Amino acid sequence: MGPDLLGQLGIAEESLLKDLLMPNERIRPGYETVLVQTRDGGAVTGLMKNDGATSLTLVQPGGVEQVLLRKDVMGVRRLVTSLMPSFAEGLKPSDLADLLAWLRSNLGSGAPNAAEPRKDKGGDSSPGAHAKPASRDIPKFGILEQTFTQQRSYGNPYVEVTANASFVRPDGRQRSIPLFWDGGAKWKGRFSPDLVGAWSWSVSSSDPGLNGENGSFNCVSSTNRGGIVAMTGYPYHFQYQDGTPYWLFGDTQWESFADDPGQGLSASSMSNYFTVRAGQGFNYVHSEIIGLVRSSNIDANGQEQPAIHDYRAETINPAYFTEVDNRLRHANSLGITLALILMEPYFTPTARIDPAFRYDNRCWMSFPDEAARLRYARYVVARYSAFNVLFLLTLEWGPNPKPIERNASIAMFNRIGAEILNHDPHNRLRGIHDDNGTLPNDFYGNSSSWNTLGQYCQYSGSDYEYPWCDGCSPPNDANCRGRFAAPGNRQKLHDEMMEVRVNRNRNRPVINGEYAYYLRRGVPAHPMVVNRGHSHDRPTFRKAAWVLTMAGTYIVPGFWRTYYGGWAGRNTPFRPDDQEALPAVKDLQTLHTFFTQLESGSRRPWWKLVPQDNLVTSAPNPADGSPGRSYCLADPGQSYIVYTENTKSTDLSLSGTPNTTYRVTQFDPRTGKRTLLDPSVKNGTTFTLLSPDIEDWVYEVQRN
Repeated sequence: MGPDLLGQLGIAEESLLKDLLMPNERIRPGYETVLVQTRDGGAVTGLMKNDGATSLTLVQPGGVEQVLLRKDVMGVRRLVTSLMPSFAEGLKPSDLADLLAWLRSNLGSGAPNAAEPRKDKGGDSSPGAHAKPASRDIPKFGILEQTFTQQRSYGNPYVEVTANASFVRPDGRQRSIPLFWDGGAKWKGRFSPDLVGAWSWSVSSSDPGLNGENGSFNCVSSTNRGGIVAMTGYPYHFQYQDGTPYWLFGDTQWESFADDPGQGLSASSMSNYFTVRAGQGFNYVHSEIIGLVRSSNIDANGQEQPAIHDYRAETINPAYFTEVDNRLRHANSLGITLALILMEPYFTPTARIDPAFRYDNRCWMSFPDEAARLRYARYVVARYSAFNVLFLLTLEWGPNPKPIERNASIAMFNRIGAEILNHDPHNRLRGIHDDNGTLPNDFYGNSSSWNTLGQYCQYSGSDYEYPWCDGCSPPNDANCRGRFAAPGNRQKLHDEMMEVRVNRNRNRPVINGEYAYYLRRGVPAHPMVVNRGHSHDRPTFRKAAWVLTMAGTYIVPGFWRTYYGGWAGRNTPFRPDDQEALPAVKDLQTLHTFFTQLESGSRRPWWKLVPQDNLVTSAPNPADGSPGRSYCLADPGQSYIVYTENTKSTDLSLSGTPNTTYRVTQFDPRTGKRTLLDPSVKNGTTFTLLSPDIEDWVYEVQRN
C-alpha cells in the first residue's frame, strides 16, 4: 500500500518524520489517492493498480483489491491526499523516537542521525511542534502549521493574550495573521504561502513566551490549486489561485461539524457524506461552524464538546474546533471547498421552538458585546483562512423583520466583515446570506468593501406568497400538495437573478444558495408530504437549476435527508447515501457536465458565456396558449446555449464574421443525450429550434 520502507531509511530522520506527521505534503508517484465516481451515485477510493480499457482496479486499505467495470464509472479524480493517516496528533515525541528506532533496527540502518532537537521557549521539543529547521519545505498553497507555548498563566488565554505572526514573502512584501489559542498553554499559527521562494516569519505577542519567536521556510512548487477566487478578467466566475477554472457545484449541510447520535450525525457519517458528495462531483458545501440547532460534537471518549462552554464569559473550547479542523481537512482533501458560516445572526424566539426537539439556539447575539464578536471573527480567520474556504458572516440576516433594528444589524455585520478582511492574509472570498425570498442591496456599497460576492441569496421566485399548508380540505395527505414551481415562477426566478447579475453591475460572482430543496417534507400535520416552502419534485428541481444557471449565476441546493444533518425533517436520520436523492443528483451532474465540457470532451470556456435572452423568442404553448419560455447564454459569434420550456418552437438570432457556420445540437437535460440537428447553419440568420414536446430542452450552437 505504500513505498518500500527500506528505500526510505537512507533519508534524514527529519524527512522521515515529516512523512509520518504530514503524509499529504509529499506523495510519491504511483501512490496518489484516486476517487472513482460510479454511475449509481457511489464513490470508491484507493490506489490505482490497473487502468485498463474495460476495467480499472483499485487497491484499498488492507490490500483489498476492487475491480470496477468502465461502463459503471462516471469519473475518476486524483486527490491531493494520502491514504496514510497523519500521526501528528496521536503520537508523543517518545512514541516517534520508538517508531524510528524500531524501523532502523528491524529494516536496516545507514541513515544519517537526526540532529538533537533544539529547545524552544516553553521546553517542548516535539517534532512538528517547535522544531524550526532552516530548510523546511512547504508546498505552494500548502499549509505551514507552527505550534508555540505561552510562558505565563492566564484565567482565559483566548481573551487575555494577543499574538500575531508576520510573514515576509520572497519579494519583500509582508502579511500577518493572528495566532489562535488551542488549549492549555498551546498556541498555533497557520499560513498558506502563495509564492515560491524563501519566507521568514516572526511573532509579536503580549506573552513573553510567544513574543519574538521566529523562523523561516522555503515555499516549493506543487500541484496544489489553492483556494477559490474571482476569475481574472471574468469577475462573475471563479478560479483556483493557480488559475484553474472552477465551476461551483454546491450542496447544503448546515451542521457539518456537529454530532447528534439520535439522528445519525457523527464524524463517521460526515466523512462518508463528504466522500459521497465528492464522488458525485460536488466541489462546494456551505455549513455553519457553530450551528443554531446543534453547537457541539462528541470526542473519542464519548464526551460532548460544545463549541463554547459559556458565551458570556467567552470560554471557547478548542476540542470542538479540533474536530472542525479534521472534517475541514477531509473535505478539502477530496476537492471540496467549504463555505464557513461563522454562526446564525439572532436568537430564535422561544415560542417558535418545538420543545420536543433539540435546539441549542446559539448565535452572534450569544456573545456579551461587540469586542467578543470581533474576537471570535479573528479566531475563525486565524484557524481556518489557510484552508480552501469561503467565509459567510451569517445566514438570513434580513432584511425581513428581526430582533435587532435593521440599520443596527447592517452596521454590526459591516464591522464583523471588516474585521475578517483586516486579519485574513489569504484574502478568502467573503459574503453574507440574505433572508428568504429577498435580494437586498444593503451590503454592496462603500461601507461594505469587505464583501467580495455579488449576492449570496436564498431566492426561489416561486412560493413565498403561498402558505406551506393551505388547510387541506378535506384534511388528508392527498389534498396537501407541494407548492411546486410553474414555468411562470421560473421566469420570475430567472429574471430576478439576472437583474442582480446584469443590471446591478457588481462585477462579482452571484450565488443562489438554498434556492430549492429536493423532496423536503416537514409540515407536522403531513410529515411525509412534500409541502414545505421552495420544496421540489424532480422535474421542478431540475428546471430551477437550469434557469438559474442560464442567468449566469451559481447554485447551491439541498436534499431532504442531508441538508440539516438529519434534524430539519424532525426525526429524519442523516443519510448521505440516500437513494431517493440520486435522480436529482444525476440531473445536477448532467447540467454540470454540459457546462464544463464541449461535445468533443474538451473544456468548455463557460466563463465567456453571458446572458443574452434578447437573442431568443419562443412561440406559446400550442395546447393552452400560455407563454413559451426561452433563455440564452452566448459568446456572440462563437457559442450559444439555449434552454426552453413550455414551447415547441424557439427562434435564435445568430451573428458572426462573414462565412461563419455553426453546428447545432439538441441536448436532453434528463438523459444527457445529444442529437445533431444541423451541421452547418450560416451566421446572420434566424434559426428555428423545434422541440419534441413542451418539456425542457437545451440547444448548443457552436461555431465550426
